[in-house]
Amino acid sequence: MVSEISASPVGCAGFLDRHGTIIEDVQYANSLDQLTIYPETIGAPHEVKQAGLRLIVVSNQSGVAPGAGRPVIPR
Repeated sequence: MVSEISASPVGCAGFLDRHGTIIEDVQYANSLDQLTIYPETIGAPHEVKQAGLRLIVVSNQSGVAPGAGRPVIPR
């Protein structure tokens, strides 16, 4: 649930960590069938957008930089 924001949302953003927060932490997922979304977080991106914030999803996958993963999962 997104808390009420007292400041103007212009330029504000909600950051969601992808692995272990929105989806189950899987090493080097290369397809959608390898991802499991936590049911309690399925509405979080929508709530951030409804609050008037920019939505930024972050990931710290160590394999992205050296190219271990392939960019086959659609945005």
